Amino acid sequence: MPILNTLATNYSKLENIRKVVHHEEERSVFQDFKYFSVRSPKSVTYKEANRVSSKECDLVADWILNSYTGFADLPKNQKKILFRNFFLPFVILQGGYFACIHNRNDVIILASGDFIDCSHPETFYYDPEGRQLMSSEDAVRMFASSFSNYRRNVTDPMLRDNVDDKEFFALCTLILFDTGETGIILQSLHIH
Repeated sequence: MPILNTLATNYSKLENIRKVVHHEEERSVFQDFKYFSVRSPKSVTYKEANRVSSKECDLVADWILNSYTGFADLPKNQKKILFRNFFLPFVILQGGYFACIHNRNDVIILASGDFIDCSHPETFYYDPEGRQLMSSEDAVRMFASSFSNYRRNVTDPMLRDNVDDKEFFALCTLILFDTGETGIILQSLHIH
């Protein structure tokens, strides 16, 4: 199917862009890009995960614009509604896809390559600046069950079914064009 091939090609480009965008602050201005070394993935805090997600918004929006013929022609408000309803489910789904690629369900792998350590949620809820409104222990008590829910509802089923890239892209398309969303008019969109 041509649309899945287009999605795969553009996703590969997206992954290359991510290598630069998510690690640019670590490069020296004197470092030539072709010699850029990839650092080892690390466990992140919630603030670091938020920074990754903030950078991802524009990257994923560009991936959508470049991958779906006719998407750019939609009215601006329709594109905003579709993207707003797409982004978070995409991040969740993509985490499951990364679990399949790396055959891991003990971490949630982010687009940057870094990960949330589900076995040690206190590292995720740690605030090195001390500005967090609740302690790491309280945050773990309140939110840590979301990691086991994520594993049970996303990573374990995707790993069990061994979701490949084409299936991932098909799921992305279904999420993006969820016609049950309020305010969506997709009558003029033609996906090839």
